[in-house]
Amino acid sequence: MATTIKNVRVFDGEKLTAPTNVSFENGYITAIGGDVPTDGELFDLVVCCPRW
Repeated sequence: MATTIKNVRVFDGEKLTAPTNVSFENGYITAIGGDVPTDGELFDLVVCCPRW
């Protein structure tokens, strides 16, 4: 089952990205950015961690 985290800031080795979506499955990142999949778990960092 895939898991997606919304509103993630990713460090690419040089800088932080704007808030984006990161999806992963079986311990591997499967997508950065793009639409949120309709199946699987979804976590929104703005909702669960507003101080970040």
